Amino acid sequence: APPIVPIENLPRLQEWKAKGKLSQVEGVELFFRHSPNFASNDKPNLILCHGYPTASHDYYKIVTALEERFDIFLWDLCGFGFSQKTYRTIAEQVQLLEALLQQQGFTATAATTTSNSSGRRLQTHILAHDLGDTIVQEMMAREQQQQQNDGAESSSSQQQQLNFDIQSVVMLNGGILPGLHRPTLIQKALLSPLLGEWVAWLGQSMTLFQASIHKVFGDNKPTDEEMQEFYAFVHNGGGGTQLATQNIQYMTERERHHDRYVNALQDYCAATTTTTKRPFLLIDGPADPVSGRHLARAVQEQVPNA
Repeated sequence: APPIVPIENLPRLQEWKAKGKLSQVEGVELFFRHSPNFASNDKPNLILCHGYPTASHDYYKIVTALEERFDIFLWDLCGFGFSQKTYRTIAEQVQLLEALLQQQGFTATAATTTSNSSGRRLQTHILAHDLGDTIVQEMMAREQQQQQNDGAESSSSQQQQLNFDIQSVVMLNGGILPGLHRPTLIQKALLSPLLGEWVAWLGQSMTLFQASIHKVFGDNKPTDEEMQEFYAFVHNGGGGTQLATQNIQYMTERERHHDRYVNALQDYCAATTTTTKRPFLLIDGPADPVSGRHLARAVQEQVPNA
């Protein structure tokens, strides 16, 4: 296993951090970065949402290429990366994103308001991975509820509405059909009330941490430098073993809201949802034992028009 390196001694992470910002949003500090013209309609907008247990830096290899075609926005979910190491639910993560976009002037002050600082409601494409897929399904569910409540004026309905519009979605490997999710042995142990914190403590060993990460990769394993970056993100900034057992609870939460998330995905992909069908694409690495080939096949069967 590679040696453990402090996060301040990892130049690629420091460069990434220097290109972003930290902002207080609803009582927590969030890290984000974006193209200078994001939400200005200079180019199509693209929001990127990362997976568990890492950070927006996951996309470092493709950011430059994406910015040739899109104005992008990336952020570290609360409890991950350079953001504050505090646990938040899936629904709360979406609420924080909306609040951050609003704070930065990219979206309207309320879901029922049509414009942002540029005079238009934010229209954006989305690219997501793993936990990020579920975050997007929560967005889809809110959008679905917004359509069902069409014109509702109650504050409760507004709280469940998005303050931006989704133009298209690309998802990478993730448990988008929760019943088919196959967690690894370590993930199951982290979810256990009896074993969770003990396993999280053992995970401070780079050898065990590397083994758990390698489990979900195919033949193309992370480099030693990437492993050091993964480790630094997970173990930097506090939270300790308790946060490790809390953050993985998204799997339990996803199971609990199975119907909400699957129905929202099916509705989004249905041609009858909108007058113009919005694209959806699943890019699935088949070697992934958690959400690989079996997941892709099931999506073909269970999500018409995907």
